[in-house]
Amino acid sequence: EITGNLRLPLSTASVGLIKSGDAPFIHSFGTDNTFIGRNAGNLTMTGTGGNTASGAQALTSNTTGYYNTASGLDALRSNTYGHHNTASGVQALTSNTSGFRNTASGYGALYSNTTGTDNTASGYSTLYNNTTGTDNTASGVQALSSNTTGYSNAANGSMALNGNTTGHENTASGGAALLSNTEGYYNTASGVAALRSNTTGNGNTAIGYYADVSTGSLTNATAIGANATVNASNKIRLGDAAVTVIEGQVAYTFTSDSTQKENFQPVNGDEVLRKIRRLGVRSWNYKGQDPQQFRHYGPVAQEFFAAFGHDGVGTSGTPTTINSGDEAGILMIAIQALEKRTDEVAAIKAENQNLQAQIAELREMIRDLANKQK
Repeated sequence: EITGNLRLPLSTASVGLIKSGDAPFIHSFGTDNTFIGRNAGNLTMTGTGGNTASGAQALTSNTTGYYNTASGLDALRSNTYGHHNTASGVQALTSNTSGFRNTASGYGALYSNTTGTDNTASGYSTLYNNTTGTDNTASGVQALSSNTTGYSNAANGSMALNGNTTGHENTASGGAALLSNTEGYYNTASGVAALRSNTTGNGNTAIGYYADVSTGSLTNATAIGANATVNASNKIRLGDAAVTVIEGQVAYTFTSDSTQKENFQPVNGDEVLRKIRRLGVRSWNYKGQDPQQFRHYGPVAQEFFAAFGHDGVGTSGTPTTINSGDEAGILMIAIQALEKRTDEVAAIKAENQNLQAQIAELREMIRDLANKQK
């Protein structure tokens, strides 16, 4: 029992120490440093100081590093001259040597980081394998745990961006979002397991539970809605097969500016009418949907593509889809052809009426001539 002060001299290599066996246990060697734990800190460091370590071997290798905070067994154990790092958790930032402004919270968070800077890891084994990657943010168990040199990634959720190694500037929010990504970049995934299949694809976006790409190397592909899967680059998919209505307050608008178009080709309206006449335009419903509620009208894509998929310059559409813009264009050509036929019929009818009038006039003249000869 001590009723007064327990006074120790300022810590040096030989005095002002509280030891555990032969190892330093509590001391303040250097400038404004505080070390608690067996072999926390050391008795040789120099520099600005301002370090705080709590835990066995925390900051034990520090030489000139400053303003570091380490809490946990082996936290920042290898740090030499890294600065402004915060490590909280067993083996958090254990391998860091000169990286700075990193924040690691959780067992093994940023464990392998050596020189990477400005990383933030929160959760068990988050950014565990990162070595030199910079500006990454990971929150969640094993989020970005495989990242090595990737940079400017943001992962929020258990296993988010778990497989990423060198990919950069990806954003993943949700458990297992962008789970398999290794080298892809500029991807955005929001939702549990969103973009989980992407590996090397770039610039993809998935929003919704299990919204995904069909293969791992697509680019600029977008899937929106639960279970929506986009199967081609530069394509947007809305919803899954269960979606029956896509609704909005205004109609869909697409670019039709003449200055944005080229390779114009004339189209034979009469030929379009002939092809339309041969299409099997029927009513139907998609497989798996209630035929009492969800019936539709129109041709099938295979027949439409066979009739209008090739214009002599290139290909329009696919054998399994119909572009609503192309469909409307075909109908406009058909309407023009019908209007032309209507004008022709009207002209023939007018000509016929004129001939009938001339015939009637001739008959009257013949009748008058006959009467005069009597």
